[in-house]
Amino acid sequence: GIGNLFPCPRRLQAAKYPHSTAIMLATSASWIRRAVLVAGAGVATTSYCLARPAAAAAATDASTHTHSAAEQAEFDVYVKNPKVHDLRPLVAHWQAGREVWPWVWTWRNIDGPHHVFVGANADTVVEVHRLAKADHRNNIMIVGVPAAQLAALAQSEGRVSGFWNECRCGVIESEVALMDVKAKIMMLDDERILCFDHCTIVAPPEPGAPGTAL
Repeated sequence: GIGNLFPCPRRLQAAKYPHSTAIMLATSASWIRRAVLVAGAGVATTSYCLARPAAAAAATDASTHTHSAAEQAEFDVYVKNPKVHDLRPLVAHWQAGREVWPWVWTWRNIDGPHHVFVGANADTVVEVHRLAKADHRNNIMIVGVPAAQLAALAQSEGRVSGFWNECRCGVIESEVALMDVKAKIMMLDDERILCFDHCTIVAPPEPGAPGTAL
C-alpha cells in the first residue's frame, strides 16, 4: 500500500523540501510518517501536495542540492550531479538496505500499480477518475503541475472541489530531470527518485524544443 509505495529513509532532508498548503500542511518527512500510519493494506487513504522547492525551480542542472562533507558522510552512497545511468545502481543500493542520495521516494509494490502523469490536461482528469474508481489499490501521482493549476483544470472539466483528493492523487510540483525508460525510474529536479509502473506524458514540449513548431 502507500506505506510501501513511499519508503521512509533513515535520514530525510526535510528542511530542503518546503511544504505546500494546497492539500496538506506537512513537510515531506512528516507526511510520509503520517501516510505509513494511516494507510491500510493496499489502500491509499490520503492525498498530498509537495510544492516545488525554489532552488529546483531556478536550477538548470540535474543536481539541485548541496550537502556538506559531514552530511554526505551520513549516506552509504552519495552521487553528485547524477545521470540517467546512476538511477539503477542507486535503487539497487537502496534495495540492499543502504542509505542513498538521491533518495528513493516511491517504489513499485505488490499492493497496487503506481501510475505517474507528467503534466495534466482534460484527458488526465478522465483517466485519473477512471483509475481511482476502478481499483482503490491504484496509486496515482501527477508531476510538474502546480496545485492551483490542477484545481483550475478540474473545475474547468466540471469536477467537484477536491477532485484530486477524492481520487487519492498525489501532486508534486517538481519537474522530471532524468528518466530511465526501460527500468521505469525517474528522478525529479529536487533529487527524489520515483519508480513507477505506468507513465503518461501529457506536458507540452517547451517552446523552441526540437520538433516543435516555431
